Amino acid sequence: MREDSNQKALNSIALILAGEAQEFDLILARCNSTGLSKRLIQRLESRSDFPIQKVVLDPATVVLYTTLEAQLPQENCRALVVVGFESVQNIDSVLTGANVMKSF
Repeated sequence: MREDSNQKALNSIALILAGEAQEFDLILARCNSTGLSKRLIQRLESRSDFPIQKVVLDPATVVLYTTLEAQLPQENCRALVVVGFESVQNIDSVLTGANVMKSF
């Protein structure tokens, strides 16, 4: 049953990535285990026609945008996986800030 649910979520994310992105989309997906998360990310990468960049958040992360800006290359990336949210100490502030930045 869980595998079906995971596969459906993976299919939904892959479909979104395959579309023509006209604007920034923030998609949050939650995994119950690090191992499962790694496997699902690998499966998503294998289905993608373009590279998916990855950023690991530090537990002391305060502002998501600043962290991403510092870790990403200058050119635009089409897809980005951010992991480590579960270890961020001030997660409410980080997510609120991410939602505010999406509006700009």
